[in-house]
Parts: sequence; C-alpha cells; structure tokens
Amino acid sequence: MRFRHRDLEKPLRRHLLHRTERLTAASKTLHYVSHYSAQPFVVAVVTALLAIIFAVGVLTDFARLWIDAVSLGLSVITLVLVFIIQHAQATENLATQRKLDEIIKAIPEASDDLILLEEAPPEVLLEVEDLHREVKSESMGDSSPSRT
Repeated sequence: MRFRHRDLEKPLRRHLLHRTERLTAASKTLHYVSHYSAQPFVVAVVTALLAIIFAVGVLTDFARLWIDAVSLGLSVITLVLVFIIQHAQATENLATQRKLDEIIKAIPEASDDLILLEEAPPEVLLEVEDLHREVKSESMGDSSPSRT
C-alpha cells in the first residue's frame, strides 16, 4: 500500500483540534494560521500567487502603483506572520518550560532553584551557568577556569 499525504490529513486535523481545544478563540486562530502556513500545499499556493503577481507586473510594465501595492501587501503579510509565529512559539516555549519544571521537581537530586529559572535576573542565570561549568569541569577532570 502506498502512503498518501491525505492519509495523514484527518489525524493531523484532529491532533490540531485537540492541541488547541483549551485556548482562547484568538489564540486558537493564530495557532491554526501558524500550523497551516507551514504546510507544503501553502508553498505551492504562494508560489502560484507570486507567479501571477509577476505576470501582472509584466503586463503592466511594472507600473509604480503595481510595485507599491505588491510591496505594501507583502510587507503587511510578513509582519502579521511574524507576530503569529511568535505567539505560537511563545505558547509552546512556556509549556516546555513548565514541563521541564515538573521534571526538576520529580528528580530528588535536582535543585529546586532551577524551577522558573527563565524568569530570574541575568545575574542569577550567570551564577547558575558558572556553577554548571564548575560541575562539568569536575566531572571531566578538566581544570578550565569558569567565566568571570
């Protein structure tokens, strides 16, 4: 049996619905746009649209109004997509950090001081980094100095 892209379509849609079921309507919409904008068929559609835009440009002899409209349109789309992607990544990053915090809590030898470390001031992050460099050096028998 040959694998087809459509075989994955319904399970992926179900997966996306399950992943976003507890989000607000706005966040859910942003996640959908982020998810679908990364799909291969979108690349094909965008490529076709760019070819059409180029053809219109050729037919209009690349009129100034045409160039301005295309430039503005592409700039707006790019800016909006940047914010959509940032939103989706920030949500996933936050979830990953909470999962890592749970792992730290579950390991008796782990330092609870590392929980919510991403919210600590830069000085604390540097102190933890230096401490980990020292631990690594000791475990490897290396005598390289820590950062000052």
